[in-house]
Amino acid sequence: MNLPLKQSLVDLSRRVAVRHGEFKLAGGGTSNFYVDMRLVTLHPQGAFTTGRLVFDLAVSVEPGTRAMAGPAVSGVPIVSAVTVASMHKNAPLFGMIVRSAAKDHGTMSLIEGADNVQRPGPVVLADDVLTSGSSLLKAVDRLRDAGYSVRHAVVLLDRGAGGTEALAQKGVTVHACMDLKDLGI
Repeated sequence: MNLPLKQSLVDLSRRVAVRHGEFKLAGGGTSNFYVDMRLVTLHPQGAFTTGRLVFDLAVSVEPGTRAMAGPAVSGVPIVSAVTVASMHKNAPLFGMIVRSAAKDHGTMSLIEGADNVQRPGPVVLADDVLTSGSSLLKAVDRLRDAGYSVRHAVVLLDRGAGGTEALAQKGVTVHACMDLKDLGI
């Protein structure tokens, strides 16, 4: 992992994303702190850093990948940043967004961008925060049902709350850019 990029991500996350209080988590639990990584991925410096860092990790763990996918909504800025970074590296990756439910209009897609990515190619998943893994587990199932191979996921922050283990049971290896210790939590 590119250590200067990781440090840039850690520093920005500490500055803009860490909050203390009582918070309900997406997996249903509660926490006395919250790390709002969307404030990082939607920040100009954060998008730039995220794109480069996640791209480098994705192609190092899955050299043949042609696509990066993420769950809606949290994965959208990450996938977008990675696709832009991939062009700067002259190694284009297509982006896909996995919806929680198919649209009820237009193409009625469950996976946006899938028409750009040949099956049965490998796809690397990306998400901002990994807690229980529920969002990524749903995305893995949907992508595999659509004919893609999913063996790796890159997350910006692993909260260390069982998500890595849950994904491992599905045959997906998690690669975290940082953990709570990096943020001083």
